[in-house]
Amino acid sequence: MPGIENEEIDEEQDSEQFTSMLNAAKKQVGAENSAAAGQPLTQDQIEAMMGMDFGNDEGDAEAAPVEESPAVNEDGSESADNESAEGEGEEQEGVDTSEEGGKKKKGKKTKQKKEKKPINKVLIKRLAIVAAILIAGCVGFMVPILMFTDFIKSDNEKFAITAANAINSTLELNTSLYIYECYVNNGTAANECMLYGLTSLGSEEKLDIYRVVVEKDDPNTVNVYHTVDEQNPAFQNMLNSADREIAMQAVQLLYHYENTLAADKEIKSGSEKWEEVDCVVVNRNINSPQNNTKGKKHE
Repeated sequence: MPGIENEEIDEEQDSEQFTSMLNAAKKQVGAENSAAAGQPLTQDQIEAMMGMDFGNDEGDAEAAPVEESPAVNEDGSESADNESAEGEGEEQEGVDTSEEGGKKKKGKKTKQKKEKKPINKVLIKRLAIVAAILIAGCVGFMVPILMFTDFIKSDNEKFAITAANAINSTLELNTSLYIYECYVNNGTAANECMLYGLTSLGSEEKLDIYRVVVEKDDPNTVNVYHTVDEQNPAFQNMLNSADREIAMQAVQLLYHYENTLAADKEIKSGSEKWEEVDCVVVNRNINSPQNNTKGKKHE
């Protein structure tokens, strides 16, 4: 019958195909598996061979890739190639190639970059400008104080100012006093100040020399000595007075006048004992009240 004949033909083709697959499998396994050819094939080996793709009946087609089992020595141990491969695998496991490890490293670098902030040059320039303005303002404020208000005075300037105020207090009310030269001598027994001044009252003007002395033993007493006109009748009357006390006053005035002339001579000769003082500072600080009595002298 045709159906039976077709089934027999299919069985024969399947048998021939199975035989060709076995032959091809033997060629693919190689020398190592052929050494164990005397042993019967296991079910796993048969299934592996059946998994290969054969192109034709003659077994010339290429086999599908089969995962090779590790080579086994005659004593049952794995070969050295397998051991070296496992060693390389273990070394690779020791290296952190995970994404998490990479993220940690990137995170550290990012933190380091954030810590190093760039310098803001614009801010520095603005601060420098503000500092310069403040310094200029302070200098501009201090210079007038030092130059026009005599904020800082030397000891000689202070003494000369005291002397000028003492002279101004002996003058008649509304008399103007202007000092054009001033010298100070710090002696061992006393401090002396020579002042060359101009006084004016109404239309009357007079040049005069004033000598102020402060004894070291009595620093609270300021002695003011004026020049004396020896030919003045008033002075001659004092000198020749029957009153002994008045006559002694005239003698003392003459004595101090002679000392004033001696000091003036030393200054003109350039003696180092006398130190010149800035008259501008002195005139700016004359502010003492004046007496209303004309011709009152301080000895």
